[in-house]
Amino acid sequence: MAGKLTHYAANAILDELTGRTNTLNFGDVYVGLSTTEPTASGGNIIEPTRGSTTGYNRILLGSNTSSLTQLMNAAANGSTTNNQIIKFDEVVASWGTLTHFVLFTQKTGGYALAYGEILNEEGVATPITPELNTMPIIRVGGLTISLT
Repeated sequence: MAGKLTHYAANAILDELTGRTNTLNFGDVYVGLSTTEPTASGGNIIEPTRGSTTGYNRILLGSNTSSLTQLMNAAANGSTTNNQIIKFDEVVASWGTLTHFVLFTQKTGGYALAYGEILNEEGVATPITPELNTMPIIRVGGLTISLT
């Protein structure tokens, strides 16, 4: 037998993964970037070096304790997208070629919760190499997470 999640269950999980609720105690949820494809066990994630020497940091995607931090829509029909521009800090040293986004339970360390390829507007996998002195962004609707 193969099982499928109902929209109710998928929506509840997605709201938790994006920091809108705290039923499973994930708490705050951050989005980061990786130069490698993560594994389902949460390994093989290589983020750019963090901090002021590169400008790279994970970005708060949502905290269930503050509605002002919610960058993702409430899940509907087993899917959610960002409702605001997600702005990364300014690139001051190379971040490498980024192929995937990753959702984490903490700003540093923590657990990987979900991941996906970086896609262009046509839905094609498109790695990016952010240029120096730019601020990488994910446009409104550019980050979609689905459990259907």
